Amino acid sequence: MFFPYFTIHLKSLLSIKGCKIKFPVQTNWLGEYSISSNNSINEFPNSYYKDNSTKQCYYSIGENAIRGQLWSAMDQQGCSTDSKTYACLLQDCVKKRALAEGKRIHAHMIQTGYKLGMFVCNDLLNMYAKCGCLKDACYLFDRMPEADTVSWNALISGYAHHGSNQQVLKLFRKMQKAGMKPDSFTFTSILSSCAYLGDLDKGQQLHTHVIKFGFESQIFVENALVDMYAKCGKIESAHQLFLEIPNKDDVSWNVLITGYAQFGLGEEALNLFCQMRRMGFKMGYFTFGSVLKACGSVMLLGQGKQVHACIVKTGYESNSHVRSAIVDMYCKCGRMEDAQQLFDEVPEQEEVSWNALISGYAQNGYSEETLKLFYQMQWAGPKACHFTFGSVLKACGNLAVQKQGKQIHTCIIKAGFESDILVGSAILDMYAKCGSVEDARAMFYKMPDRNLVTWNTIIAGLCQTVGNEESPKYNLEALKLFYEMLWADMKPNHFTLSSTLIACSNLTAIEHGRQLHVYTIKNNFEVEEFVGTSLVGMYAKCGAIDDAYKCFEKLLKCDIVSWNAMVAGYAQNGHSEQALKLFQQALREGIKSDEITFNIILSVSANIAALEQGKQVHTYTIKTGFEPRVVVGNALVGMYAKCGSIDDACKMFEIMPLRDACSWTALILGYARHGYGREALQIFEQMQQNGMKPNEITFLGVLSACSHAGLVNEGCYYFDSMSRDHDISPRADHCACVVDLLGRAGRLNEAELFIKKMKLKSDAVAWRALLSACKIHGNVVIGKRAAEHILELEPNDASAYVLLSKIHLSDGNSDEAITLRNMMKGKGVKKEPGLSWIEINRKVHYFAVRDRSHPQTENIYAKLDELLLKMKGAGYVPDTNCVIDDMEYE
Repeated sequence: MFFPYFTIHLKSLLSIKGCKIKFPVQTNWLGEYSISSNNSINEFPNSYYKDNSTKQCYYSIGENAIRGQLWSAMDQQGCSTDSKTYACLLQDCVKKRALAEGKRIHAHMIQTGYKLGMFVCNDLLNMYAKCGCLKDACYLFDRMPEADTVSWNALISGYAHHGSNQQVLKLFRKMQKAGMKPDSFTFTSILSSCAYLGDLDKGQQLHTHVIKFGFESQIFVENALVDMYAKCGKIESAHQLFLEIPNKDDVSWNVLITGYAQFGLGEEALNLFCQMRRMGFKMGYFTFGSVLKACGSVMLLGQGKQVHACIVKTGYESNSHVRSAIVDMYCKCGRMEDAQQLFDEVPEQEEVSWNALISGYAQNGYSEETLKLFYQMQWAGPKACHFTFGSVLKACGNLAVQKQGKQIHTCIIKAGFESDILVGSAILDMYAKCGSVEDARAMFYKMPDRNLVTWNTIIAGLCQTVGNEESPKYNLEALKLFYEMLWADMKPNHFTLSSTLIACSNLTAIEHGRQLHVYTIKNNFEVEEFVGTSLVGMYAKCGAIDDAYKCFEKLLKCDIVSWNAMVAGYAQNGHSEQALKLFQQALREGIKSDEITFNIILSVSANIAALEQGKQVHTYTIKTGFEPRVVVGNALVGMYAKCGSIDDACKMFEIMPLRDACSWTALILGYARHGYGREALQIFEQMQQNGMKPNEITFLGVLSACSHAGLVNEGCYYFDSMSRDHDISPRADHCACVVDLLGRAGRLNEAELFIKKMKLKSDAVAWRALLSACKIHGNVVIGKRAAEHILELEPNDASAYVLLSKIHLSDGNSDEAITLRNMMKGKGVKKEPGLSWIEINRKVHYFAVRDRSHPQTENIYAKLDELLLKMKGAGYVPDTNCVIDDMEYE
């Protein structure tokens, strides 16, 4: 029998060293206690209660420590332990996540020869699964003589609890194959995993099973179904199910409010919240958390403040979860000062509040502040969780600080979160954004479980490697991963398809792109804004501009991104006039331009030297307030320079409030293009004096300037300076500039030796530059060698045939020239005719040799004949050394 005296003094007796307490044998002491965590550590009741055969003694000394002490004392005294005692101990281990203590209890069972029955086996299984030791849980499960529904549920819920949702679905399939009948708890866990994965198909199949087994009327299964449909994007189905629940509880309302909040339907979530209040349902911290999330999702600051006031009235403001939700709401509404003030008002912040503020800084783009706050959190003591690490990794990715990212990755491994699917995806994304594709790949293949976000992150990361030497390989791998994803029974979404279409664009793999297009039509993704825009971009990049326009026309909703993609498509494929017309159409339809629009359209104006059009666009940038933006300013400098108005380019450069390396480079390229070599070099020196680091394109401008101005020594100096002083490895186009520089100066032997020295034998651009120089200086021997190299690399290169034939003609060898021209005709190689154009009254007129398509052709040729007569009268004699037949004579 248990006495009050023993109860009062048990703690002090156990604290005395060497104290021995006699326990009656065969009594379930531990099973007689019900632990309460409301009282302080020193409070002990001095009475006991009897309820039929069960003696109960209620007390609290904090964190269930008394059970561990009692069990230790019983173990020392050799008292027997029955299944109820073990059950109570293992339940405590689950509550405290005390894996080490749980393993000690398991070891005690083995040492004492205790026969594990189904009841205790299930408790052990639950302990291992809930404490995160899934490997040991599986080991125990596999060696159980027989498993019942409770056993399967323990393992399934353990995997679900730790985010291994793919494994949850696999276990459910195994359970079905084993002929084990699922119960309501099984369905709750499986539906939760489907919700987490966003797997609507499996969720709907489970819904059928729920009805089949007769669990559709159980409230927690109904709530799980509402949650699943809401998280899978079927919010209307979720709402309909919610309406059909006869006895709704506060959880029913909460899951639907959360569903609306997650999909940015904040007003609908607030309406539900108001209905819930009117109907008298209990407002718990979960309800307030969901409705605050809804306010934050659509930035309803006014309503969020009202909910905050309601929380203060009901006394929930002191709850850490609610307080963190308030902080999060202010963060999402962009009110970081209010969020920080709320955070600072509490002297000792809990983990959730730190997470809310760190996440807020990350979401609002304050990446440096995010990292600082994370380090402060580490000093303050609260442990980082997967939410913290997700936000901090996002900040590292945005700042492209791979070193800090790797340090945080190490912290994650130490904290045991690397296997968490959300954290793993964040690590993968961080490496991809930092340009460390190999680390991202390694992380992806190491992850035990992958969800849709993981697949999307790796595919998008592999597609972002444009400019990298390994880019074709990575983009090809992105395509392979897409097909692997389908084989893994993972359904892609619009983000997946957009990224995969970008891979097709980068590879100009139009056939793969067409197959993806068919897939988007079959799965009703074609009209999705992201996917439709990616299809436009893919077809445009692959040169199928008509197909691109068809996709553009099918888009139900066209935003500025879609218009930009189509305008850029026309520009990339040389359809400048159509690009300008489409831009004007966008303006007529009220589409607001952005920086990218202006960049594209100014580039189009520059490419066709449409100065008047460019000036009008400049006026529009001033009107819309975009002129001060660096990107737009750079495009304006480049446009004026390319259109020959170098003075206007300089004026634009001078009035720019902010300049980056591209600004200086645009001006250098402008000077270089117009033969102002010395001025270009002066700008380059000023750029360095202003503390601006030159990039690869800057050096292309500098080398081009030296080439056009004949500054050979200066050009060679700057070429060496690239790697020596600026740690920039010269690319093939830089080397081609040096070849052109030496070739123009008549130093053809040096140019040829330079090609061999720089191992440019497989670069047609360098040989073409040398061949062009040979034509200028009439060097047949080197010119012939250069042409042979070009034709070996690019057999259908018309320029090589034409230039070499002109070299032969200038050398008086017309037979060789005619042979080369005949070879061209025999192989079907045609030289693209040169074009010239002029802009008159906002209309661009194009001209080509022997072209008679212009409506005023007769007047044009009459004027040309008149000019030719005047030229001859002035003493002009044409150079006919490079002419093969009479047709080309004049």
